[in-house]
Amino acid sequence: MVKWNFINFVIDLYCPKDLYLELAMKNNIKVYRAMHDLTQESLAEKVGVTRQTIHAIEKGKYDPSLELAFKLARLFDVCIEDIFLYEDREARNSERKG
Repeated sequence: MVKWNFINFVIDLYCPKDLYLELAMKNNIKVYRAMHDLTQESLAEKVGVTRQTIHAIEKGKYDPSLELAFKLARLFDVCIEDIFLYEDREARNSERKG
């Protein structure tokens, strides 16, 4: 979480708000866990993290490292993009208003 805050700080410092999009990451981990009949605990053991980490990622409270994202993709035999999806918050907010 600290890394994300630092990245936002650097972007805010060097880039005007209108030059970049605010992104939110969504994921399909819970879907892939169900497809592979895995609990949060068993998935965590397979990729070397805690159950709480898997829970936080599923709830969108924590963005995984690139290494963890690759481990999850390899485990489920899919591309990272099949598990993790970026959403443009500004576009989403304007769609809701319109």
